[in-house]
Amino acid sequence: MGDEARLEWGTPEERFARNLRERREAMGLSQAELAERMVEAGHAFHQQTIARVENGTRAVRLNEAEQFARVVNSTVADLTRQPAEAVAAHLLESRSTDTYRAHQVVVAAIKDLWNARIALEAQIEQIENPRGSLDQEALEKPLTSAKARLQMSTPEYAVEFALMEFEGKFGRQGPGRGTGLRLKELLDQVKDKQVTDGES
Repeated sequence: MGDEARLEWGTPEERFARNLRERREAMGLSQAELAERMVEAGHAFHQQTIARVENGTRAVRLNEAEQFARVVNSTVADLTRQPAEAVAAHLLESRSTDTYRAHQVVVAAIKDLWNARIALEAQIEQIENPRGSLDQEALEKPLTSAKARLQMSTPEYAVEFALMEFEGKFGRQGPGRGTGLRLKELLDQVKDKQVTDGES
């Protein structure tokens, strides 16, 4: 079994050479460009050296393998994995990174939304309780519109609308229509904690 697996997938050295070449090509790097990056990291490499590494005629030291991995945005473990595993691991990392970045965008957007709501609430308060004289009748329509937007522009409503759009576009069931309500409960808990921390 061990010999069959070795013949099918190659030795770790062979897998490293193959995966290194595939990663280099995926990044659009020539052998000369990869050699230049290795030189910048303190290794005396030339284009011919890279060619020998990739065809398996030049052994790679551990410190060189670690630097190769850094240059091609990978790890030694990934570069020595079997091809299917290397692809799956790369896709998992890529999708995980995309998910985290999207989450960070949502967090930042929620912060911006709360700041905008605070500013709008303050402006409404100034109009409804002016220090000077204001023509309330002239401001009635924009004030009503502002209050309506304030009521609808909440994180929980945003989640509900996003889920409705997701389900309408892809015809798939999202996390659930109750997600916005659960988010509201979570936000209320955060706000309550902030109040408690401020009082303590």
